[in-house]
Parts: sequence; structure tokens; C-alpha cells
Amino acid sequence: PDIPAVGDQDDARVIVAAPGMTVLKTAGNAADGEAEYILSGSNVLYTYRLVNSGDTYLTNIVVTDDVLGSVGTVVGPLAPGVTNWLYLTNLNVTAGVTNIAVGIGWPTNGLPAVSNTENAVVHVLHPGVELLKTAGNAADGATLFVASGSNVVYTYRLVNTGDTYLTNLVVTDSVLGSVGTVAGPVAPWGTNWLYATNLNVTNSVVNTGVVTAVVCFTNGVPIPDIPPVSDQDDAMVALSAPGLTLVKTAGNAADGETEYILSGSNVVYTYRLVNSGDT
Repeated sequence: PDIPAVGDQDDARVIVAAPGMTVLKTAGNAADGEAEYILSGSNVLYTYRLVNSGDTYLTNIVVTDDVLGSVGTVVGPLAPGVTNWLYLTNLNVTAGVTNIAVGIGWPTNGLPAVSNTENAVVHVLHPGVELLKTAGNAADGATLFVASGSNVVYTYRLVNTGDTYLTNLVVTDSVLGSVGTVAGPVAPWGTNWLYATNLNVTNSVVNTGVVTAVVCFTNGVPIPDIPPVSDQDDAMVALSAPGLTLVKTAGNAADGETEYILSGSNVVYTYRLVNSGDT
């Protein structure tokens, strides 16, 4: 009796945390979520952008790639909202590939690890263009023979030999200058023709035609980072001066002289044929 009650109190605090991490992976110069287009055999630089998208610090953020393996580690601690970058290069890429990046980070407050994944797509292209240039009726690679002063029509056959569309196929000639442009877009294995005439040809000549074309999507928009394709071909024109000379004589008379005979005689005529040209 007469002893008062005793008591005490204490509290416990609970903090709700939302740790998070975002991996943004890009290939080459492509934006996040877009594909990178390259030529076969190119090197591709991958960028791994790591963002602490939660409200806690992160440490030991490990990034791996399902194709390239280990990318690297950000030791941290990485504060909320802060970004780090890692890089890795894939050498001599000869086939299209989709790489998946995985990032795992550990909150500094003891909560379970957080992770995120993202991929990047690379398409390998094989663009190409072929120019077949001919002179007159001569076959490709053959020489056209003409008389001095003739006009020569050149034909420029353009073939899309690659696996992409082409646009702005510009053809020039080493002698005639600008030949023309095929606006396109030209589908794979699509063929176009251009023509140019060389007037009053008085000397043998070898003309070289050159075509350059922009690699594009099906709608004609150029594909980023893919250089133009080109090709060249020549055609030879040779002057020909064929000639035939007939020298006719009667009996023993010289050319241009008169043969004198008695009435009733036989006369032997001689026809001398000379190839007096260059063919």
C-alpha cells in the first residue's frame, strides 16, 4: 500500500523509403529507345547512363551486358537524382544485335538491392550502288569506234545493289560534267538510266562516270551516321578513219595515163585495191 505505480515510455520510428535506379542504354549516336545503324565491321560505343531515381543513397552499382559481359561498377555512394555514366565498345560488329544492360545497386540504409534493365538495338546495313556506263551501242567495257565529228550518246545505268533505299543519286562525268540526279528513293535492286551526249567528237576519249547516293529509310529520310555510297565506270571512244582507194589502169599504161591499142586488141584492166584507212 501507498506505493505509487511506476511507468516508462519509448518510441520507434519507421521511415518509408523508395529506393530506385534507372539504366538508360544507348548505342552510338542514337537517342535512347532508337536504333543505331552501322556499316558491317564498324565499332559500336555503348553508353550506360545510371540515374539514382529513388530517395535513398545507392552504393556498389554493378552494370553488366548480356553480350559484352561486365561493364563496370560505380562505387558511390550515389545521391538521389545524381547520374553517372559508363562506356563499353563492341568491336567489329558484323551482324545486327540487341544488347541488354542490367544495373544492380545497393541502398545504404540496408534495404534490398534495386535493379533496372534496358536494351539498345544495332542494325548492320550493307548499302551499295553500281554504275554501268556505256558509249553508243558498245557493250559495257567495250570500245566504241566512231568517225571524227560524230556525236556520242553515253548511257549511265544505276543499280541499287545494297539492302537499303537510296536517294539523291548524283551522276557526274569527267568530261561532260553534271549528267543528272535521280531523286529516289530507289529500292534495293531498283534500276534507273541517265543519258548525256558528247557532240562533235574529234579525238579519242575515255570518259569516267561517277555516282554518289545518300543511304535512306523507305521514306527518303537519310539514315544517321551512314556515309554516302559511290561507284564509277568509264567508257572509251576511239576515232576511226576507214578508207579504201581504187587504182585502175588499162594495159601497161600508168595510173592516170592512156593506153593506146590497135583496133581489135584485147585490153586488160587492173584494179588495185588499197586499204588506206586505220581499220
